[in-house]
This record gives sequence, C-alpha cells and structure tokens, in this order.
Amino acid sequence: MKAVFLDRGTFSQDLDLPAPAGVTDYVVYSVSPEDTQTIVERCQDADIIFTNKIKMSAEAISNLPKLKLIQLTATGMNNVDSDACDKHGVTLYNVAGYAVKSVPEHTFMLMTMAMRAAIHYHQKVIDGSWSDDGGFCLLDVPLIDLEDKTLGIIGVGTIGKRVTQIARLMA
Repeated sequence: MKAVFLDRGTFSQDLDLPAPAGVTDYVVYSVSPEDTQTIVERCQDADIIFTNKIKMSAEAISNLPKLKLIQLTATGMNNVDSDACDKHGVTLYNVAGYAVKSVPEHTFMLMTMAMRAAIHYHQKVIDGSWSDDGGFCLLDVPLIDLEDKTLGIIGVGTIGKRVTQIARLMA
C-alpha cells in the first residue's frame, strides 16, 4: 500500500512521523504546490494521501483512481472537496481532538491581550515612551475589563465547548 505525505514541512522536524502500519511505500514531500497536475503526478499510485494544508480539488481527486483515503493532519476539512471524495469513494478523515487544550487557551490569551492593549503597551516599553512618560502608568489607550462582558462563541465543536468551559471557570 502506498501513502504520500504532501506537506510534511508543516510539522517540526523534531516530530517523528513514521509510515503507518501496513504502508509499504511511503513518499514524503516537505512542501507541494497546490496545482492539480503536481498533486496528481505525486499521488498517481497512492492509496492514501496525508496532508495538512494542501487544497485537494475535485479535479485532483477524480484523477487519482487508486486513492482510498485522504487523512488530514489537522482539524479543518475545508481544503478538500468532500463531495468529490464521496463521489469517488474516497474516505476523508481529519484529526479529531487536535489542540483541544492549546487552542482554547490561546483564544483567551489573544482576547485578554486585545482587551489590555498588550501589543500597544509592549511597543511603548520597547520604544521607551513608557519610561519617558514618567508617570509609571501609561494609559493612552483604554483597557477593557472582563467583568460584566458577554462572550459569544461561534461553533460548538470540541474546541468551542472547551472555550465555554474555561469561560465559565473564569466567571
């Protein structure tokens, strides 16, 4: 069974990503252009394609007659034409449970950084204008408190649910 990894370079080289059990021919590309011709050439005899970010069009999928599985190495599936997969009998999977701790935590980090103008004030420290102010408390842009705010969450998948849990813990 042949598997092709189209964009291994989207992962750290320190991460070991060996061929899955049962794969006898494993071809790995660090990067791949997203044009249909290259994808078809690189995957012509593949039973399995692994990809993180490469767009897989209906045209590419229809020109890969041996293809049985597209395994995405991320959660999103919008880079693959799922209708074409259904039409051609290609199974499409993503990585369920990927980043369910780090993405919600990152979400709150970004929200609080925005509410507290962290980048703005960091730059004021770097360029010296904070210390030049002499007041020990530079307040040239408003700071927003979390208290009494409403958080809107679009999407109730695993990550959205975890954002909700963390927000409730903080309330």
